[in-house]
Amino acid sequence: MKLHRIRALLRKHYYLSTAGISRSFDMLYWPAFGLIVFGLTALFVEEQGADIRIFLIGGLILWVVFERLQQDINIYLLEDFWSGNVANEYATPITSTERFIALFITALIRSIISLGLMALLGYTLYAFNFFNIHPAGILYALPLFLTAWALAAVVAGLVVQHGIRIQMIAWAVAALVQPIAAAFYPVSILPNWLQPIAYMTPLAHTFEGYREALAGNFMLGQLITATILSVLFILIGYAYFVYSENKGKENSTIAEN
Repeated sequence: MKLHRIRALLRKHYYLSTAGISRSFDMLYWPAFGLIVFGLTALFVEEQGADIRIFLIGGLILWVVFERLQQDINIYLLEDFWSGNVANEYATPITSTERFIALFITALIRSIISLGLMALLGYTLYAFNFFNIHPAGILYALPLFLTAWALAAVVAGLVVQHGIRIQMIAWAVAALVQPIAAAFYPVSILPNWLQPIAYMTPLAHTFEGYREALAGNFMLGQLITATILSVLFILIGYAYFVYSENKGKENSTIAEN
């Protein structure tokens, strides 16, 4: 692994990020729009006697960070397919690890910017302090980021292996896992048969642990479980990504785009 190759890829991603207003629009407008809508809903419910801001506003902020991270990784990969540049990049000595680290860093920076905007709006508009949590609660960012990275790796592998005809999965996959992520409600509200499935994913433990941290409680066991599962997910996702790259080269999917 060579750092100068990662730096070169980061520079390419920077130029793509600043090339048009659409890149800034999806990083800033949609998070702000979603926070306003969910924030108003939360205030309405609170007026009825139930303070569920930690479920709606807090859950939304975390979910958007997760969703943006996963989607941005895949979109930057798809940029090469859309521009017909994918074969040229794969002709370079850049390795799978270097490529994916550069994608992750770029997407992470954009997600952090979105997080900052949403946290500011949440505090200004709804008096919700996203960072007013147990000090150790910040550690839940690790399984959240790793899970997004793992999901993006699987989607990237599918695109590399099968081509851009399945590119829509990059936008749809987060919605597929949202019902069992427990982002806006506790796992206990799910049907009994679905709860064990939810707890097999790091997201359910991450969101429930974050809500406990907002209440001033730190659930060490939940953090450990979320971290172990997310590490397992990223290992599986990355292994599949590398496998798909090799298959894409063998069946000429990469060369044809």
